[in-house]
Amino acid sequence: MRLNKILFFVLLIILINCFKASAQSNLPAWLDPNYGGFGGAPLWSAYYKPSLKEVNNDTKSSLGLDGIKHLNMMGGTLRWTFYDYLQLGYIGGWFYGENSGIISDKCVKVCLNGGFHTLNAFYKIPKGKFNYAIGGGLGWYGVEYEKTIEPEWDKVKLNGSEQTRSACVSGDTIGFQVILEGAYKLARWIDIGSSVSYVYAKIDDLKQAGQVVGSAPKIDLSGIMIYMGPRINF
Repeated sequence: MRLNKILFFVLLIILINCFKASAQSNLPAWLDPNYGGFGGAPLWSAYYKPSLKEVNNDTKSSLGLDGIKHLNMMGGTLRWTFYDYLQLGYIGGWFYGENSGIISDKCVKVCLNGGFHTLNAFYKIPKGKFNYAIGGGLGWYGVEYEKTIEPEWDKVKLNGSEQTRSACVSGDTIGFQVILEGAYKLARWIDIGSSVSYVYAKIDDLKQAGQVVGSAPKIDLSGIMIYMGPRINF
């Protein structure tokens, strides 16, 4: 997974420099070559509820829990704007969801966490102080799925026989997203906005210690993601 992340960052830097050189060499002389430039933003999710049907069925059958209702997500984006209406950028994020409860005098817990790194292209539509954009991108999505069974607090003793049991599987895939954005310009260098995207990413094979676990559920991260945050323009 670490190698995938490094390759995405390297590819992003190469693409940004190529487009930057192309944009500046092709602009007419009367047009300021510094139109656009870099921008970035932190992102916080307001809504992300992917299709986790198989995960929740597994959680119900093995632990007796109802499953994970939604995922919390935060991340960030970096963009390069050229010709004042085209953007090339990176969006990365981390998500996490869990559920827990007391079942048959045991504390049971399920966790799903992971992240994504995507390269995206956008077409901007400026309308006065409002900026709209439509775009899409392709990237890497990875997850870890962990189940834990542990004794209740009062039953943990030095000479007790109660033990904690847990197991974790992980996997990754290539997915894509389609994005609609809207932002309001507060000042020359800062906007505030939100984005709605549809993510498609399905992980069929989960592994433990490098081996595919045939009984592990498939993880479907597809769904609507809504996130918001300030947009800083350099």
